[in-house]
Amino acid sequence: MPTFQSTKRAWQFRLMLLALLAPFVGPTNAEAKDFSIVVLPDPQNYAAKYTKVGMAQTEWICQNIEKLQIKFVVTVGDNVDAGYVDAQFKNSVRFMDKLNDVVPYGMACGNHDLMDGKRGSYTCRKFVDYYGPQRFKKYPWYGGASPSGFSSYQTFSGGGYKFIMLELAVAAPKAEIQWAKKVMADHADMPVILTTHQMLTPEGEIGKGTAVSGPDRQTPGHVWEQLLEPSPQIFLVLCGHYGGEAYITKTTQATRPVHVVLQDYQDEPNGGNGWLRIFTFRPEQNKVDVQTYSPTLKEYKKGAKSEFSFVWESLKRDASIH
Repeated sequence: MPTFQSTKRAWQFRLMLLALLAPFVGPTNAEAKDFSIVVLPDPQNYAAKYTKVGMAQTEWICQNIEKLQIKFVVTVGDNVDAGYVDAQFKNSVRFMDKLNDVVPYGMACGNHDLMDGKRGSYTCRKFVDYYGPQRFKKYPWYGGASPSGFSSYQTFSGGGYKFIMLELAVAAPKAEIQWAKKVMADHADMPVILTTHQMLTPEGEIGKGTAVSGPDRQTPGHVWEQLLEPSPQIFLVLCGHYGGEAYITKTTQATRPVHVVLQDYQDEPNGGNGWLRIFTFRPEQNKVDVQTYSPTLKEYKKGAKSEFSFVWESLKRDASIH
């Protein structure tokens, strides 16, 4: 029969062993709880006309923070329909102000956010005036912006893991891509979710051409080759621009699967019918469930492209918070 001293020594050994192994194991059961992020697809029509729908989206998010364990909210760009119209940006700000001091969030920049009133010209900087680093600098989760102010990143935690949420400006010039690479290099132990306005088409193909004309503007294919292909960190890409839904998984040179998800409902009634996307991360099951919900219609969108799941291998391999 074991003595008290032998039992004590055994427990001391177990505790020492656990301490040594801690940096190499994933989250504990207590840490590995389900959590979600919410995506706001192309809100441009809400800012331009259907303001009640846009307001309903962010109000619903605030009401469901605890229930859904929402850890982050992001727009996929085209936050306004006409980038040169202050009134539309002010409407957009009214929507997003609801999230201040409630949940971390990020704003991707789309082509309509850059429209300057001249046909085919995209030089307006009002997006930076309203959603540049000055708006977020007081928040500890805000990481910073590119020198231009059109791209930015944030950090958030969920399920025992810490993430980078990276918003890359639409048709990003090479300088923006280099900035994004540096952000990832500076946080090399963290998984990355990339949001960029133009990437996947409804046919499930990487888009061709650029949504924004101008020197050095990169196509979605160029962004993929320069930023995603060599990256072992990016596991999820969120995008809009092309009306519709699509989801694909591609393996990069880094031999990691990247899940690319398109969501854009601007062609539906009421400016988009308020559809938003809920990505529910389930650490213990190594998967992410995706649902599409409308706070104004009070219903879920059905269909294989509106509700689906994918495996997130990073749950097994990336560093967790200890």
